[in-house]
Amino acid sequence: MVAEEGAFHSIRCKLFFKRESTWAELGIGMLNLKKLDERTQVLVRNDTTLGKILLNVYLAKSTPISRSGKNNVILVSVPNPPLFSKPSEGDNSKPATYLIKVKIAEDADELFKQLDANKPSDGFTMYQNFAVNRDVSKLI
Repeated sequence: MVAEEGAFHSIRCKLFFKRESTWAELGIGMLNLKKLDERTQVLVRNDTTLGKILLNVYLAKSTPISRSGKNNVILVSVPNPPLFSKPSEGDNSKPATYLIKVKIAEDADELFKQLDANKPSDGFTMYQNFAVNRDVSKLI
């Protein structure tokens, strides 16, 4: 797996999202942090030849980020790409909780530090970022 061009931080991870009370696996891939127009993009591509995008969002000032357990980071964001294909499965316009699992605690500490340090200083909130996150796919 190769780091994304223009990424200032890259790490292999396993990505999950919270579905009701359990964690559902989205896949294994490379998480990349990139600066685009003074904002930070979080991009996770699947570990396959096609490199399907598992997560593609901008960080907002209000994006909740936390450490969890030994080697996990939790990120809350409006999902992009959408998590649910049918309205009966869930609402893609509401924030989802993602669990990013990395190999060792030091990697999780560094990822958390990079995510937290690269949140924008502007007043954008997670909800105001919704429209921007929906358009991020045009940037790659």
